[in-house]
Amino acid sequence: MTKAMGRRTPSTDANHRSNGGGRDGTASPYVDEPPVHRHRRSKIPHRVPKPFVAIACTAIIVSAFFLLNSVPTLYDRVTRSITRFNLSKLEVGWSAAQDVSDHDRMVERGLRRIATSESDVRWMDENEISNIVRSGANFMDITDEDLDPVSSEYVPKTFEFPTTTSFQSITAAITANMSTSSLEAWFSAFSTNFRDRSFRSSAGSDASDWLFTQAIDASMNRPPRMKSKTQVEVKSFRHAWPQASVIARLDGKVDVAEWEQPAVVLAAHIDSEALDGSSTSGDPDGDTGAAVLFESYHALLASGFSPKRPIEFHWYAAHAGGLLGSQKITSEYRRAGKPVLGVLAVDPRRSLAGLSTRDSPEKDAPLERFLKRVVEDYSDGPWVGVKCGFACSDHISWRKAGYASALLADSATSAKTDDNPSVNMLRFAKLAIASAVELSLF
Repeated sequence: MTKAMGRRTPSTDANHRSNGGGRDGTASPYVDEPPVHRHRRSKIPHRVPKPFVAIACTAIIVSAFFLLNSVPTLYDRVTRSITRFNLSKLEVGWSAAQDVSDHDRMVERGLRRIATSESDVRWMDENEISNIVRSGANFMDITDEDLDPVSSEYVPKTFEFPTTTSFQSITAAITANMSTSSLEAWFSAFSTNFRDRSFRSSAGSDASDWLFTQAIDASMNRPPRMKSKTQVEVKSFRHAWPQASVIARLDGKVDVAEWEQPAVVLAAHIDSEALDGSSTSGDPDGDTGAAVLFESYHALLASGFSPKRPIEFHWYAAHAGGLLGSQKITSEYRRAGKPVLGVLAVDPRRSLAGLSTRDSPEKDAPLERFLKRVVEDYSDGPWVGVKCGFACSDHISWRKAGYASALLADSATSAKTDDNPSVNMLRFAKLAIASAVELSLF
């Protein structure tokens, strides 16, 4: 009996019999076909060792147990953290909004935030401020918060100052042709034509505009040799009130890199308020300081002097309003990152003679010691150290912003007096020039 080697198909011959046909001996319906070879995948499965399966199952069960127990705790922690963060932001935002709202509400009521000392700061109305003016007390109006510290703002650099004077011959050449005549003429025109120099009045605005024109005219009339060596820029610094401040800058063209040198600033103020609180000027220090500073500016231009470091002359508005003008300009310089070597306020009264400097914090001591040296070397009168008190002059605005500053003023106790006020004013003008020359060249 032979084995079938392939798949069978029905036979077309019903009578055909295959060897070993059907079991019953009848004809088989299939005939032999050639074999077909097929490769079949093994049906025997790959078995995983039983110990490994047990360990894996145990690990999964333990992990699930800890996960199920930790999810509520983790959820609670995240929820509490988010809640605390949102409440903190809400609290800070509400507090800031409340502060701003309170500040704005006070300003809307016409009140100003006035500091009469480092610790005495109060909201005051115009009548209360007028009472301070009449009393002769110094104060700062800090309503606009111009000098408040801001971490992102420019931090003024601290510079070294000389301990001795070194440029007497240059200074002598500049001051040789100075006389009281031009100073008296300018002083008379300023004080007579602009007796009302209140920073709130249109007349006060006219005074600053006139000074601005005078500064431009002086720069235009400087010697031709100076025009090629020195750049002069005069600006009117506008404020929210009518009176503007005036800034004149002398830049020596020695080297382009030196244009970025820190500036030496000489400062005075334009405005003046009567002690009775009226708009008519009764206080001579405004016109005196402005005249002394202009005479210094005019003499430097006329001499053809070219500084190594820039020299700036500032005439501030709103000194009598609580050092408002100097605060605005100081804030602008700090915001713009303008380097300033030091600030010297020139603030004498015409009726008094002599010299004084204000005792200052340790930060300003080097500049003030040098100023005393200048007074001793360049003046025929001695200096007298006098504490002028809180907010005594516009250099205080610079000091609060972190710049070195000092005051050149007068003293009733000075041993050196002169019956001619113009002679005293000229002495201050020469000292201002000496200070500017020494500080711009060392």
